Amino acid sequence: MTLPNGRPSTLELSGSSGTSAHATSSPEASSPSPSPTTSPGYSLERRIDLSEMYPEEWHPDIPRLMDHYFQNLGVDIPDLDGPMTTDLLRTRLFPLIMTDPAPLHAVMLVAASHHGRVRGSRLHAIDLLQLRGMAISEINAALEDPRRATSDQLIVAVAMMACYEALFGDRDIFNTHMTGLTRMVTLRGGLPNLGLDGLLERLILWIDANATLIVGRHVYFDKAAFPTSAVHPRPNPRKFAGGIVREGQS
Repeated sequence: MTLPNGRPSTLELSGSSGTSAHATSSPEASSPSPSPTTSPGYSLERRIDLSEMYPEEWHPDIPRLMDHYFQNLGVDIPDLDGPMTTDLLRTRLFPLIMTDPAPLHAVMLVAASHHGRVRGSRLHAIDLLQLRGMAISEINAALEDPRRATSDQLIVAVAMMACYEALFGDRDIFNTHMTGLTRMVTLRGGLPNLGLDGLLERLILWIDANATLIVGRHVYFDKAAFPTSAVHPRPNPRKFAGGIVREGQS
């Protein structure tokens, strides 16, 4: 992922004693441009074993944090679900997330950070700095893999990392993630070519509308640059952030 001027970015992990995760390539450099009709990604039959993914001391807290995510963030959202369906984040998005460690780490990071903000960080054993480093490292590794560099899974991962930075992290890094996300979507041929029958398209527009309001930036996926048949949603930061951000707060 690169900054707007094309220089490689280094995502510093605050308090990591000099440890950093390097974004050594951009989606443009690390993967060929896929066919606009292709939705690259892993088979949905592949499912990650959480017990093999995370340190043993985290295991008791992982189910509770995932429940927290779905109770507070992965809720029914009319702008995502549409008029005839509900619960698409749980029934369609989450199975996709469980096929690749990059989006899984990103969602776990958002869930653990939100849980800590609402209920206190000492109520779970997850090391947020370590988990953030795992997410960044996995995204950077995926950018080097042509199968993954513009996959639905990696697009979700980068979008979720943008959510994390908007709510809990660094606004400059938020900009880096969103800039990279626009390039990944461009390589896929635009928003309508993303997967899950339009859900990813609507998800990105929802994140863009709300996260940019929270950090005080203009939207990245404006209608002129990214044509879409989906409705650009009205921001609802309170629902987007599970109650921890009020509208107008930045």
